[in-house]
Amino acid sequence: MKNITSCAADGAPNMMGKKNVCLKLMKDANPEMIIVYFVIPKENSVAKNTSPVLNEVLHAVMKCVNTIKASVKCERLFKLFCEKQNEDHVRLLLHTE
Repeated sequence: MKNITSCAADGAPNMMGKKNVCLKLMKDANPEMIIVYFVIPKENSVAKNTSPVLNEVLHAVMKCVNTIKASVKCERLFKLFCEKQNEDHVRLLLHTE
């Protein structure tokens, strides 16, 4: 468990029973683990229905993210770039429609 650095969960923490499921057990075993809950699909849904400009921007961002994620070399270079900029987050999550 010490080798696992992060975990992505599809759903809000209060909807997933975070007190007694796998994520809690994993976090207890490795307190430094980062747990990420997916939020982008909700934002994407709102953008589609309310703002064509925001929808266009979100699609451009998703295309960039997925292009970086598609190549191990690009992902590694992105991580190095973020580390040199002293960013807190150095990894991207692949996004699908």
